[in-house]
Amino acid sequence: MSGKNIEDRARFEDLLAGIREQKIQKVWVVEQSRLNRNLEDALFVKRIFNELKIKLFVDGLLSEFVTPEDTLKYNITSAVNEFERSQIIARSARGKTEWQDSGNMAYPSVYGYDYTSSDKGKKNWYPFEAEIGTVRLIYDLYMRPSLTATRDDEIPAPFEMVWRTNFDPD
Repeated sequence: MSGKNIEDRARFEDLLAGIREQKIQKVWVVEQSRLNRNLEDALFVKRIFNELKIKLFVDGLLSEFVTPEDTLKYNITSAVNEFERSQIIARSARGKTEWQDSGNMAYPSVYGYDYTSSDKGKKNWYPFEAEIGTVRLIYDLYMRPSLTATRDDEIPAPFEMVWRTNFDPD
């Protein structure tokens, strides 16, 4: 289970359902950030666990919310987890931006584009004429729903492959 946030976390919802159905009385996590990395979510978890008398074990140690010190430690750890997550996101975004600004991409090739390398290794991307027409056609089909394409349409795919969409049942 990831601690990103509580919303849209099916495994966390399963955990809560098990707790509410009284099938689960104890929860073990390797570190608190695996349960939540958001202070608001941490307070929600603490409230639910207190109300339903669920024992939380972090790295094998029981985390009780009995004393003000326990609560303070939990809240501080939650705030630090949220701060660390925001720092990771910022560093990752900065690194990706610097990488792309240097001419690199996430993929070694991008359909419809090619590149030349400078003497410093920077990639300079440009439209690849043999494929860019296909990219424009797909863009037009996407942007103007009144245009339609069927599976029988001849949209060339790279390397004699078949185009797939998220809607393909196969």
